Amino acid sequence: VVDNTSIPALQTAEVGVTTDPLTFGDSKSRLFVYWTKDNYAHTGCYNLRCSGFVQTNNSVYLGGSFVNYSTPGGTQVEIQASWQHSAPGADWWLLYQNQWIGYYPASLYPTMRTNATFVEWGGEVYNSEPASRHTKTAMGSGQFAAAWYNQAAYQRNVFYIDLTYRYAYPTFTSSATNSACYNVISGYDGTGDGWYTYEFFGGPGYSGSCP
Repeated sequence: VVDNTSIPALQTAEVGVTTDPLTFGDSKSRLFVYWTKDNYAHTGCYNLRCSGFVQTNNSVYLGGSFVNYSTPGGTQVEIQASWQHSAPGADWWLLYQNQWIGYYPASLYPTMRTNATFVEWGGEVYNSEPASRHTKTAMGSGQFAAAWYNQAAYQRNVFYIDLTYRYAYPTFTSSATNSACYNVISGYDGTGDGWYTYEFFGGPGYSGSCP
């Protein structure tokens, strides 16, 4: 969840899955949270590395690696995570796998203590290569979005909580920084099979089509 009323003061509460060999020394996927109140300039950190997130349920290890993973063409393993804000001035609580894990105090944020102005979903890749070429780092499974279920990374049953504190499904505005390297396909399936608003995304990074 994000408040970008003034971009230099971008404020976020973030949750997701990361792979970070530089920090953890392996290629395992891990749960993370992150926050900033000044567009990543001087404030914010991952997990519990600085003050910010107040963990109230120690059954979940922030930064801990997952045991089960999705299999290409086989079983898909999912997590459920959302930030929830019950009233203006209330804290931003993390609901993970139907458990309340902890919260970012509303006092951390100059303006997001009232509400967020938009919500983002998707994937990111850090490119440490020179400008002349792209990183080989894959996003998701390394498959483009068109590979679809059982192959590409996806998020489903994506929702937000509106200003009346009711659940609502978003109308996506999907974009990719470089669609030759990674792309995204979003849609809505209201047939009752649990997908509703969804997106598939990912890609291999450096390749013949992504120099």
